[in-house]
Amino acid sequence: MISDIHIVSMRDIIIDDIYQRMMTEKNLFFLSSDFGSPRLDRIRKDFRDRFFNIGIAEQNTVNISLGLALEGNSVIVYGIAPFITMRAFEQLRVNLAIHSQLKNIDVTILGVGAGLSYDVSGPTHHCLEDISIINSLPFFSIYSPSDSLCALQLFKSSRKIKKPKYFRLDGKLLPVLSEKINKYDIKNGFRILNQGNDICIISTGYMSQTSFQIIKKNNQLKITLIDILRISPLNTLALQEQIKKHKYIFTIEEGFIDCGGLDSIINKICIKTQLHFFVRNFGFAKKYIFDMGTREELHKQNQLDCDSITTEILKTIEYA
Repeated sequence: MISDIHIVSMRDIIIDDIYQRMMTEKNLFFLSSDFGSPRLDRIRKDFRDRFFNIGIAEQNTVNISLGLALEGNSVIVYGIAPFITMRAFEQLRVNLAIHSQLKNIDVTILGVGAGLSYDVSGPTHHCLEDISIINSLPFFSIYSPSDSLCALQLFKSSRKIKKPKYFRLDGKLLPVLSEKINKYDIKNGFRILNQGNDICIISTGYMSQTSFQIIKKNNQLKITLIDILRISPLNTLALQEQIKKHKYIFTIEEGFIDCGGLDSIINKICIKTQLHFFVRNFGFAKKYIFDMGTREELHKQNQLDCDSITTEILKTIEYA
């Protein structure tokens, strides 16, 4: 069940953990691309020799992170999601991904503002391409938490991985979907938030919040909800075992569909099962959003809100 406790942002809960780690991990560095947070002030004050604000220069931030990592350090890179992934893509590819084929490169990218987190800032600040872009890079792990407690557990588990890691963090305060996440969920890269029968929704990030609301409003449908926590690497065999129990599969993501995002990953898994079931993908059409409004309003305008998706699911079941 959704809990009203622990309502804290993903970035703040992770920054608090980083602060505690920096007390004992003397090789842990924090680089910010001119992006702040009240929680970040403690790190800037108490660890002046290991906190650096590189400025509005995401490409150079990644350059510096490589240099520190090559010296055996662990590096946190903190920036706005669309800029740290897209503006600095060549640096992510050349400096982090290519070098990671040759040696350990322990760099964690914290990208704040996944999806339409920065709703009123327009298409320059919307981040609808990051899954497909970063998933094209070898050796990158991609984490896509749906609430803050989930984000913290994923971050803690990622610390033992000495390769590049990208966390796509929501910029809004979100309710906690579940206070339980076990080692198998983290190992497999997904968790089951609700168990149903014929219908299965597979979602990630903010859209798992929407999917959870769909189930609450339509509990008579007995829907299974699979929350994808880690886009890559993902235990596809374990996920396949869950998928094949259902007749109808729906993927829901806050990103462009048919562009190599979550839908493409799940569709490929479904094809490999060689079983007969219906698959439908929900996401944004391949065009930018210039309309102004809140996240909820923009979702409704693009038929990605709870009611619109529910209507389409019911139509699909009726006519499939």
